[in-house]
Amino acid sequence: MPEKPNFLIILSDQQRRDSLGCYGNPVIRTPNLDRLAAEGVVCDQAFVANMVCAPSRASIWTGRYPRAHGVASNGVALSKDEITTASALLEAGYRTASCGALHLSPSADTPENDTPESRHFHASGQPFPSPYHGFETVRLVTGLGDEWGDYHQYLVDQDPGLPALYKEDRALTPPTGAPSSWKCGMPEEHHCTTWVADEAIKSMQSMAGQEAPFLLSVGFLDPHFPFAPPAPWCDMYDPANVVMPNRSDDEMPGKSLNYQRKFDRFVDAWPWHPTEMPEAHIREIIAHYYGMVSMVDYNVGRILAGLDELGLSDNTIVLYSTDHGEHLGDHWLIYKCLPYDECTHVPMIWRCPERFATGSRIDGLVSHIDIMPTMLELAGVPVPHGVQGQSYAAGLRSGECDGRPYILCEDDNLAYGPNVEGQVRTLRTPQYRLTYFLPGDEGELYDLEKDPNEFYNRWDDPAYAPVRNELVRQLLAAVIAAADPKPRRVASF
Repeated sequence: MPEKPNFLIILSDQQRRDSLGCYGNPVIRTPNLDRLAAEGVVCDQAFVANMVCAPSRASIWTGRYPRAHGVASNGVALSKDEITTASALLEAGYRTASCGALHLSPSADTPENDTPESRHFHASGQPFPSPYHGFETVRLVTGLGDEWGDYHQYLVDQDPGLPALYKEDRALTPPTGAPSSWKCGMPEEHHCTTWVADEAIKSMQSMAGQEAPFLLSVGFLDPHFPFAPPAPWCDMYDPANVVMPNRSDDEMPGKSLNYQRKFDRFVDAWPWHPTEMPEAHIREIIAHYYGMVSMVDYNVGRILAGLDELGLSDNTIVLYSTDHGEHLGDHWLIYKCLPYDECTHVPMIWRCPERFATGSRIDGLVSHIDIMPTMLELAGVPVPHGVQGQSYAAGLRSGECDGRPYILCEDDNLAYGPNVEGQVRTLRTPQYRLTYFLPGDEGELYDLEKDPNEFYNRWDDPAYAPVRNELVRQLLAAVIAAADPKPRRVASF
């Protein structure tokens, strides 16, 4: 067996755990990811450390909680001082590359944002930093139809009119009015999902002939909203046949005030209330979401086929996951709002035929912050001081892993916005999910054994007071334990 494995890390954006056949979806067609699962190790209880993009991705690559690495919300850049998986592997002799989305610094087009993934940085003519958080080469996608970055330049080189085809007013058919949903006019061959896979295959071909092992990060933007797949994927699923959302009229009275505030934000942004969304609209959104997932799956298949053709599959560790999930109508919500399982419980599949227990499923709790130390142990590279995750490399080899006693999930995104709604901390155990909201003294508590759908909030239920108090104590202990261990202590005084 070669001493050092290659790593192929594939991350989608905003993908639900139950959007794959290997996780039980009876409708969606994901043959390539299902094959990856059959040949690898499926983590059935994998969770995010944060339920929005940038903090979650920074946690994946640093093995640290958002409050430790500093990216507590979207719109914050990861510090150059943070050690990432890529920088640790680069120092250990790996070649490193990234294709697609990274989101390790803000891409929003604002005058004060001149970070490397922004419009202003690219307009300045500065060379993209190398290495960038440990990645020697970066082929960047910053958004659909964006006006900067490598993918945008590709579109303009093909035809200056191509970027506009992402817009809703260029849809293949007139939009129905379903929120953020239409049939994208961008041809499949120029769509960003196709481009990311093309670039990934080129990167593998470039690195395959070199003696050094490699790390390749592949970042798809889909199935993040807008729910706008191109043809033929936009018509792949009949809305009449999709799995309808997990929601109930009975759940509304017991929800937290924070839940109601999420509704208020929707009313501010859209001319409808989430509970009044027509069934036809939610079915269309789900059908389009499925189409986006299937298109990602098809292109994952292309990448895996490229790995096979290069003779690298046996000694390449493949990881497929995502940054967070999507409500998709569950609990009468869309996008990402509250830490219900559909937003925090994510797919995670590992494969390496020479190293892992083929066809296994791990049922222990694992966190995104565990990915970095797991990868470094598998590479034989020391885990840097300050990493808060724990390796489960032994579980991947054996197919058995007890996992963590709990998952801690942070959410400070709205504490930084114009409509401040405070800070959120969630403790997820095998049986319970407890979430505490600030400001105020309110929360949510769900008994997942008796109420797996998270319909009945037991926060104020006297029968659950002892459970709530114990979980609040555990949450306090978890938050204290998650304090940043940096810098290293060098003396007793």
